[in-house]
Amino acid sequence: MKGWELYSWPQKEQGCNDWNYAILPGTNRLKSYNEVTSDTVLLKVIGNEQLKLLLNKFPKNENIFWVGEKWLSQSWGLSNISYQNLKLPSSVTTVAIKQHALLLQLNLTIDE
Repeated sequence: MKGWELYSWPQKEQGCNDWNYAILPGTNRLKSYNEVTSDTVLLKVIGNEQLKLLLNKFPKNENIFWVGEKWLSQSWGLSNISYQNLKLPSSVTTVAIKQHALLLQLNLTIDE
């Protein structure tokens, strides 16, 4: 799938309920956990509001696939790549981000 891939994982800090988000260009290959979570990822933010601001920068009709555990286990699990703590946040959060993407006319597909 081309377009963009959105990855999410919980913030590690104790008592913090924020989520990390990284958006990477879609490719025809699996990315490693380190590729997704690295500090060198250019489109990486912490928190839902920061993710919304990042999505604001994408042009209309852009395709973004939000990668969840189901896709990770089917894809990465087959290649023995560990996806560690990558997962989707709560459904309340995913619905809010999906609604924001719809307002921006982005094609956000969530692996639920």
